[in-house]
Amino acid sequence: GFFCVAGVKHRCPAGTIGNRSGLNSSVCGGPCPSGHWCAEGSTAATPCAAGTVGRNESLTHATNCTPTPPGFYSAEGSAKPQPCGGVSLYCPGGSARPLPVGSSNRSCNGSETTRTAQCPCPSGSFCNAGLAIKCPLGFFCVAGVKHPCPAGTIGNRSGLNSSVCGGPCPSGHWCA
Repeated sequence: GFFCVAGVKHRCPAGTIGNRSGLNSSVCGGPCPSGHWCAEGSTAATPCAAGTVGRNESLTHATNCTPTPPGFYSAEGSAKPQPCGGVSLYCPGGSARPLPVGSSNRSCNGSETTRTAQCPCPSGSFCNAGLAIKCPLGFFCVAGVKHPCPAGTIGNRSGLNSSVCGGPCPSGHWCA
């Protein structure tokens, strides 16, 4: 954490690393690497916390590490955020890791690999692994859950969103 010039000992400046003995300039052991920060007199770089990134070299304090943007995540010591992943995951801002989309929800906002939120499944659809799927024939979907149409009703179209389904079974027909 120190360097010496003309026999006088000085602390290595913030943003540099004093990681060995015999240093003789204020450059010390070099700049603090990206994804880390170095306080004055540092002998080792301190990683930016998970959910933040240190995009530049020579950071001097933890507050120089910036929150990971929405749609991305970053592990401890990251210099660059990583895309969140597939549609079954989402990453709000400041994410340390991707979060799984809950049941009866779909991922939303952002692109296919940078989803930022989970949203309720739309009416007439069920959700699976972050995707909304139109309710199939013979079923109705409420709150993201697929249910068979009750006996005595007809499920004659997709996207139904009520237990009434397509209405009562036509006269002279049997509907299970």
